[in-house]
Amino acid sequence: MRQRGTVASVMEYDPFNQMALHAPNTYYWNPTIGPYDYWAIEYGYRIFPDAKTPESERPRLLEIARRNTEPGLAYETDDYADRFDPYVTRFDLGKDPLDYWELVIKDTHELLEVLPTRIPGPGETYYDFTRNFFGTLASFSRAATQLSRFVGALQMRRNLATDPNAQPPLEPLSADKQRRALQLLATYIFSESAFNIPKGLYLNLGPNPYGGGGAIPPDAPVRDFLSNIQRLTLSRLMAPDTLRRVANNEFKAVDERNALTMAELFDTLQGVIWSEAQSNRAVPALRRQLQRAHLQTLVDMITKNTGAPDDARMLARYHLRQLREQLAKQLPRVQDTYTRAHYSEAIETIDKALNAQYMLGMPEIRVPSLTELLGIGAEK
Repeated sequence: MRQRGTVASVMEYDPFNQMALHAPNTYYWNPTIGPYDYWAIEYGYRIFPDAKTPESERPRLLEIARRNTEPGLAYETDDYADRFDPYVTRFDLGKDPLDYWELVIKDTHELLEVLPTRIPGPGETYYDFTRNFFGTLASFSRAATQLSRFVGALQMRRNLATDPNAQPPLEPLSADKQRRALQLLATYIFSESAFNIPKGLYLNLGPNPYGGGGAIPPDAPVRDFLSNIQRLTLSRLMAPDTLRRVANNEFKAVDERNALTMAELFDTLQGVIWSEAQSNRAVPALRRQLQRAHLQTLVDMITKNTGAPDDARMLARYHLRQLREQLAKQLPRVQDTYTRAHYSEAIETIDKALNAQYMLGMPEIRVPSLTELLGIGAEK
C-alpha cells in the first residue's frame, strides 16, 4: 500500500482508509499516485522515437490502451457513478466494496459503544454528543444505500472484444454477491437485532444550547431517524427500477443457479421483516414501523400503478395473502396490546388491498438527504 497507495488514481473520490483503524502503520489517506495514473501518463506522454507521424504512433497507443483489463486500470465516468454498477461508486474503498461496507457497519457499531465514554468531554455540551451520535448513525444509512445497489446490479466494462481477458460489457452481478449484500442488509438493517442500541444512551441526547437551526431537530427524534433508514433502504430494494433489473438479470442468466430471483428477494425481506409473526412475541415500536412500511410497499404494488414488473405485482399479492394467514393465526395468541392492534390493522389493510380497484399514481423514489432521514420538513 505504501508503494501503490490506497486507490488506483488520484482522480478517485476516495474516503479515508478505514482499514487504518485496524492495521497499524497504515496510511489514513492516499499518499501517492496509483497504477491508473501511471498508465494514463504513459498513454499521454510516452515518446516513440521511431514514430515519425501521429498515424504511426496509433498502433503503439492502442497496445497501451489494451491493458484496460488489468487490475487497477478499470475506468468509468461520473455519468454512471452510483447507479446500477456497485463497483462504479464514489467514496468507497478496496477491491471488494462488500467487504468495505460491512466494515463500515461493524465499525459504526463499535463507535456507538465507545461514544458515551469520550463525548461530551470537559467543557462540552450534550449537543456535542448529539451531533456525533447522529453523524455516526448516518454511516448506517450510507452503507445501506450502497449495499442496496448490489441487488439487481450489473457490471459495466469498457474493454473491446479483442482486448486481453475481455469480459462482457454489461454483465449481471453474480448471485452470490447479490445474496451477500441482501443478507448484510437483512442482518444489520432489517433484523430484530438491528439497531439494538442501549436505551440509556438516548438520555445523552440534547438540543443545541446556543439555539439556531441545524439538521438535527431539538427533540432529537432518534426513533424516526432509525425508522427512516430502514424504510428508505426497503424502498430502494423494492423500487420499480431495482425489481426490473432483478427480473431482467434472472432472464439473462445462462445458469439459473447464478441468479438472484425476484421470488427470493420477496421471500427474504418478508421473512426477516415479519419474523415476530412466527410466534406470539410482541413487536417493538421500531419493528412495527418497518413492518408497516413493508406492508404498504406490497399494497401499493397491487393497488397503484407503481411501474413494478407484473411478476412483482403477482408476488406482492401472493405474499399479502400469505402474511394475512400468518397474522390471523397469531392474533388470538398475542398478549401485547400494541402487537394485537398492529396485527389487526395489518389484516384490515390487506383485506382492503386485495379487494381494491387498480389506481394510478405514485411518487418517484429517490435517495434521501440527511434532513429527510431526520424527518425535517414532514407535516407539523
